[in-house]
Amino acid sequence: MGDVQGEMFGGPLKGDTPTDSEHIYSAEEIRQWALATNPEAVTAAGQAYEDFKSAFQGDGDGELLGFLWKFGTDLDTAWGGPKSGAPECQKQLAMLWQSAKELIDTAEMLGISLKGHGENHLKPFKAYFQGSDTQYSQFQMDVMASGISVDSDKFGPMPEPDTEIVPGL
Repeated sequence: MGDVQGEMFGGPLKGDTPTDSEHIYSAEEIRQWALATNPEAVTAAGQAYEDFKSAFQGDGDGELLGFLWKFGTDLDTAWGGPKSGAPECQKQLAMLWQSAKELIDTAEMLGISLKGHGENHLKPFKAYFQGSDTQYSQFQMDVMASGISVDSDKFGPMPEPDTEIVPGL
């Protein structure tokens, strides 16, 4: 498997290139998979992660993070001195702050990625295969242009090629 790298939403994506034969999936299987996708649900899931992040955000570092930071500072002022329990408590608060920050940052990155995937990848992919009662999908038009024989029961009604049109005009 080869290593693929790409740039998406400000961060590198890494993955393995598919090793399956290109003939393992039929055009109909790919079409049905595309039509079964729900880009809106993926986008909504991304928004949910961003909403989770927003629930903790406020001004500056956020309400939760700001509270933890202030609590550590107040604890140092109130308890003071190395013999009290303040240093260990502050250490635990610092670890809690770091964990909360990591959770909030990860939720934001995941939300942005999911929303971007739903809007920028799944939506156009599905649209490529999705026609209407009055308009053929781009997929159907591409199949017609290629001259490939298609089973209309699987792909929906296909128009007869217009032999009156001269290519290139």
